[in-house]
Amino acid sequence: MRDRLRRTKWLNENLSPLERYLHSQVGRPWRLVYSEIRRNLAPRNAVQMHILQHLFQFIATDVWLVDGVPWTCDSGRERPVGTGWGRIRLYVCPKSGLLKVPKPRKK
Repeated sequence: MRDRLRRTKWLNENLSPLERYLHSQVGRPWRLVYSEIRRNLAPRNAVQMHILQHLFQFIATDVWLVDGVPWTCDSGRERPVGTGWGRIRLYVCPKSGLLKVPKPRKK
């Protein structure tokens, strides 16, 4: 006999379309990209709210520049954008407000 208490539902998180969309918007003003996302996703249902919660795992909006390198606070630590174990690979430029990809760092 199967134990019924062990069955659980898991939320299938396919966030690849969101990540692809964000990468396709590089170079556009973040305020326009965000308003477009909010126009199409409203937190009226659980799935759309969940996508909005994950949005800022891909983008750093609170960014400062140190010698031209974008830095942010990721997982409680200050580090350059795109480093560490997080998903943050894009940032909003504090000077221009454009969505950008950080330049690869030399090791």
